[in-house]
Amino acid sequence: MIKSKMFQIGALCCLLFGGAQAFAGTLTATSQQGRILTLTFPTDSVTETTATATFCLTDTPAAAVALKSAKLWMPEHGHGSSPTTLTPMTSHCTEISNINFVMTGQWEIRIKLADADSASFIFEVLGQ
Repeated sequence: MIKSKMFQIGALCCLLFGGAQAFAGTLTATSQQGRILTLTFPTDSVTETTATATFCLTDTPAAAVALKSAKLWMPEHGHGSSPTTLTPMTSHCTEISNINFVMTGQWEIRIKLADADSASFIFEVLGQ
């Protein structure tokens, strides 16, 4: 049931942002400039205790573009959460830490890249 619900949310994200979306610990999105991006969580479901994720540019030229920000946002309630910490891992991947989902429900991680490109990952945060 959890994976079915994640698929439904992924399909909604696909309609809203034009990116292919699947969830089994990794979400995929297409940025406004057409880059393929992934967001990988350490488990197959995201809960209020999930504190890290790995963001990667998967379809990018040799020159990587730095991740400028990763903002947590809960659209249904019109609020976000505390700022995240970004730690580059490789030229194409960045760890996002200090993630603090303050409640269950639908969340977005809004990504901004250094060259003004952007994307959003939409998913459901589940109770523990």
